[in-house]
Amino acid sequence: MATFVTVITTLCIEYVRRVDDVPRGRARRVQCERIVLPKPIAIPEDIDNDVEDQAAAASFASRTSDVTSVLL
Repeated sequence: MATFVTVITTLCIEYVRRVDDVPRGRARRVQCERIVLPKPIAIPEDIDNDVEDQAAAASFASRTSDVTSVLL
């Protein structure tokens, strides 16, 4: 446990030193990668109601009713 604490302390000290060096001009801020998101899709307004989806969900539920799910 002492080794873990020592490593974390060392990492924190190094991080603080690097952050302090940026405004003093001794280091440059690390540039973050730009994230380019795709254009959003347009969902048409004239989609039929979800009766088909409800039927499919009911069918799936009846097929998997014997399966016990466990969330971890």
